[in-house]
Amino acid sequence: MNLKKERLDYFSTPFAKGLSVLSLFNPDHKNFSLKEIADALDTNPSSAYRFVNTLVKLGYLTKDPRTKLLSLGQKAYLLGLNLVNSYSLLDVVKPFIDEVNEQLNVSVDSCVLEGDHLLQLYFRPAKDAPYYQGLIINPAINCTGLGKAILAFLPEEEQQQLLDRIKLYRRTENSITDKVELIADLERTRKRGYAVNNEEYIKGLITIAVPFINLKTGHPVGAVSFDFLIHQGPLREIEKKYAAALLKLGKDISAVIK
Repeated sequence: MNLKKERLDYFSTPFAKGLSVLSLFNPDHKNFSLKEIADALDTNPSSAYRFVNTLVKLGYLTKDPRTKLLSLGQKAYLLGLNLVNSYSLLDVVKPFIDEVNEQLNVSVDSCVLEGDHLLQLYFRPAKDAPYYQGLIINPAINCTGLGKAILAFLPEEEQQQLLDRIKLYRRTENSITDKVELIADLERTRKRGYAVNNEEYIKGLITIAVPFINLKTGHPVGAVSFDFLIHQGPLREIEKKYAAALLKLGKDISAVIK
């Protein structure tokens, strides 16, 4: 039996192409024309149309009747949410976040780094706090506490490669968009053990964040943050009051990651 042929027999090229279409969409490029999709897949427009039309019929893509531009449909978003909710790491971090939220009454957020984006794992708001929900998929790694916590603890070569690839977003006047300045901030983060975000992502929002680490590899798996509104106190007071608890939370999660 030809094992190579057998493996190819069980590989569905049309299905793979359909998944490739869905993978094109991201927070920076939410809409595509049929020609753009055909070019990205290196295929002809008629073949691309078959893939796209099938995904539209199934609800994974939607087509604007006026512009003909394509965007992700409700089925795709539901698939993404189900993926996040079924992610095994969520089962690890959720009990720890719930416990510290109840003990300290702080808003706690968490994420993992997937490619060049942050993927939110679990967010638990403080009681009676104005509700804030971050992006489920966030490309602004440079100006979030979670993103900087992960960046700071990546191996130097991997950190440099990621910084070379990603866009340095400016969300507020406090966002760090200069690469040299960002690297200096990441060095300070590594020394203190946690990242700080003083209204760099959203005006009025302060966060402190710490990575959780795979202790076998020493590699950051994700990050967890405490989030505060500016009326709850200046950054230094927040650090003094909550940094120790945050560092403990990061260590507790790291201890059970496999």
